[in-house]
Amino acid sequence: MMLGDNIRKYRELSGYSQSELAGLLGIKKQTLYKYEHNIVKNIPLDCIEQIGLVLDIDPAVLTGWNRSPEDRYKLFSEKLAQLDEEDRARIAERIDMLLEQEKYNEG
Repeated sequence: MMLGDNIRKYRELSGYSQSELAGLLGIKKQTLYKYEHNIVKNIPLDCIEQIGLVLDIDPAVLTGWNRSPEDRYKLFSEKLAQLDEEDRARIAERIDMLLEQEKYNEG
């Protein structure tokens, strides 16, 4: 997902319209539209931080630098689904091997 897609996703999850969020950010609705549709690629960092603050989301999650656990799980699932049955079995075996490590069996 690109930054603009994430801005739109979290804006919608927060229940804001484009007009409302643009107003809170002190930018034009058209500017927010351009951000959300990835027309503007170089969104100023201070604006990304402000969007994160207003939407209560870490700017690193917005930018994709730090995906949310749900996004990481979805991405992993999508990649796993692309593998054939033999390779999925190999991945499952590797996961089982990792889970046998002492650090996962403490407690």
